[in-house]
Amino acid sequence: MFMAVDDDSCKKLAEQLREVGNELLQFPTQVDELLSLLDKVRSLLMEVEQAPTELIQNAHSQCMAALVADPLLRHTDADVQVAVASCIIEIMRITAPDVPYSDNQLKEVFQLIVSSFANLSDMSSRSYDKRVSILETFAKVSAGVIMLDLEFDELISEMFQHFLRSIRDCHPEDIFSYMETIMTLLLEQSEEVSVELLTPILASLERNNEEISTSARKLGESVLAKCAIKLESYLKIAVKLLGLPLDGYSEIVATICSEVNGVVEHNSGTISIQKEKREAVELVSKPSKNDQAADESDMPPTKRRRHLRIEDIQTEIEISVCGDNAPASDMKSQSQAQTSISKLTTKSENVDEQSLKLEESTGSIAGAFKKIWSILGSFRSQ
Repeated sequence: MFMAVDDDSCKKLAEQLREVGNELLQFPTQVDELLSLLDKVRSLLMEVEQAPTELIQNAHSQCMAALVADPLLRHTDADVQVAVASCIIEIMRITAPDVPYSDNQLKEVFQLIVSSFANLSDMSSRSYDKRVSILETFAKVSAGVIMLDLEFDELISEMFQHFLRSIRDCHPEDIFSYMETIMTLLLEQSEEVSVELLTPILASLERNNEEISTSARKLGESVLAKCAIKLESYLKIAVKLLGLPLDGYSEIVATICSEVNGVVEHNSGTISIQKEKREAVELVSKPSKNDQAADESDMPPTKRRRHLRIEDIQTEIEISVCGDNAPASDMKSQSQAQTSISKLTTKSENVDEQSLKLEESTGSIAGAFKKIWSILGSFRSQ
């Protein structure tokens, strides 16, 4: 994927990009002809390196616009959809780390890209190579981070499901690696790991689910092992909410939730989990939709979330509210809990550097805290 640096080659490539961009505005109605045109567009885009010259940027802008126009973005033919996605992911590679489209456009773009992963198991499909190429580029440019910034959690969960349902033993190792890289990055980079993101992974690790392939179990176990420290507290809550006991899952789930070092064996070998003692626990809360709408208009995509970081919560809260070893049922009055909570300050990545005071939302935070403390208390009693 190299672009010649001499002026003649640049001019020739720019001219070719302009030509195919114009053709995309009035693309052929016959599917085979359209696929041929999209293959040509993709081949030309693959010749463009990141941070291209202004000449090349101007030339491929026509393609950028045409690819997200309704006639192509919402085309009904499955192979055309994959071909369009394969062109768009090249656009995203070229413009990275900048985002080439608006938030509204990106939602449909990622829906199209994620849908292309659904049939990765069909290695005989005419679009198989394109699907793999999309997966590879998606992993290498960390495109999933944009999905996190825009809070496309449902779409991320859907993508995880596609990976776990489509991975096969006969796939090249690279495909497993790309999926693992994407899933691990998204979990590690999430400020808050929702139950929604963990559900497809836990489903792949259910002991009595005979529909789960060995490759899917291997992928789920590997992702959890790589994110063990990050996921420990979230995994406990997810398991409790989903209702299946720990012994209903692969051993790795219980190992991560047990707060000890462990070694987990599975069909493909051994996964070692080394976990460190935590100095603090993060409680993360998303802004309300009204607050988000008011704040996001002036924010870049990478500054979209507010989270409350309560440092040393195990020590601070247990001493101030419950005592060193008191059970959750012996908590002091709510007003005392609110007083303790109000002493904690918050850090926000998307507001002014001045610290926000928790007194501004003590009531709602106290309510949320009581629910969280109840869950933590239930784990202690187990």
